[in-house]
Amino acid sequence: MAAVDLSVEELSDEAVSKLGELLAPIQAFTVLNPSDARVKSTGTNGGVYQVEVTNALPTVADNPADYEAMTSGTQTNIAITTANISVMQKLTNLQQQQGIPFKTRIPDASKALAAGIWNKVTAMINGGGYRDAGQAASATALTVAEIQTLRASVPASDVALMVEHSTSGALYPSDKNSFQFSEVGAYGFNNIYPVSNFTGGVTKQMAFACSKEAAVAVSGLALERQESIDLTNGSSIIENFTIESVGIPVELRIWQNSGTKDLYLTLETCFGIDTADAEAGAFLDHA
Repeated sequence: MAAVDLSVEELSDEAVSKLGELLAPIQAFTVLNPSDARVKSTGTNGGVYQVEVTNALPTVADNPADYEAMTSGTQTNIAITTANISVMQKLTNLQQQQGIPFKTRIPDASKALAAGIWNKVTAMINGGGYRDAGQAASATALTVAEIQTLRASVPASDVALMVEHSTSGALYPSDKNSFQFSEVGAYGFNNIYPVSNFTGGVTKQMAFACSKEAAVAVSGLALERQESIDLTNGSSIIENFTIESVGIPVELRIWQNSGTKDLYLTLETCFGIDTADAEAGAFLDHA
């Protein structure tokens, strides 16, 4: 696998670029990573993390005479269930002989991994109990007025918008000097993310707006026994990297079938997300 070894950094760079683009909307939420970057999954270790969130801030007191009488803030925990999400690509011995590189498989693997992660996000949004900002007049096209109503439904200064790309025509600028979708300030949003698999679900959503307090995610590399890590490191080529824009670590691993000499590539991460503050998000749906 010497030839693959020489290109593993190139493969990870390709994956970082593609995954960063596909997972950009997750920047709208809070993503937490354990200090050792290893995360339990439901398949092996239970995979449930208790994350503390704030329900209310402490009350400010002027010139307090009795500090014990002051009002403390309140917190609660939310349980976030993580899953080990993995995708595989195969390069046969014959394909290797024909000069076909793994680099051509990285975009497909990245798309599949991103779709698996994004499905967790949309399931959370659909069941998150967020505010209903109204129903769009058309199931195929949003209006600027509807988007403005959605923005006004989230009482925060730092708000991101996710919108189904096929219904977002009204948001596109009419001249080349207008804003880019990612530009701060457009329609009052800090970021606008067009997404391609956002329709349907429980609420038939067309757009979702939120601040970072709306949901919390936990992400990391899969927790493994040290014996397994040692064996894998001895028989595989491994490159670990983090999608910095969203805080999601990913493991890229290449190994070989000793009989057929076929090569295999996996992209893998652990990820889970749940609602933290339902008042920090709102959606528009259609009939």
